[in-house]
Amino acid sequence: MISIDYSLIIVIMNFVLLLIVLNKILYKPIKKFLIERQKKIASDLDEAKASRLKAGKLVEEKDGELKKSAEEIRNMKSAATGDARRQS
Repeated sequence: MISIDYSLIIVIMNFVLLLIVLNKILYKPIKKFLIERQKKIASDLDEAKASRLKAGKLVEEKDGELKKSAEEIRNMKSAATGDARRQS
């Protein structure tokens, strides 16, 4: 049979006090840190997604400019060969 004496009451009070101290010193700051980290990660993911979309648009724009330049070069080359044939 368990006897309830003053040492058991002191151990229980010590344990409760330890839980309170750990909650204030350790658990709440860690929880706050984890929530802030989760928000930062979510914002970084959103920024990365926006950057990826912007980069995709820039790639499409540069591809269009490259195709336009290639077409202009072909036109200039054909005009130059035509001029050379006329002069010869």
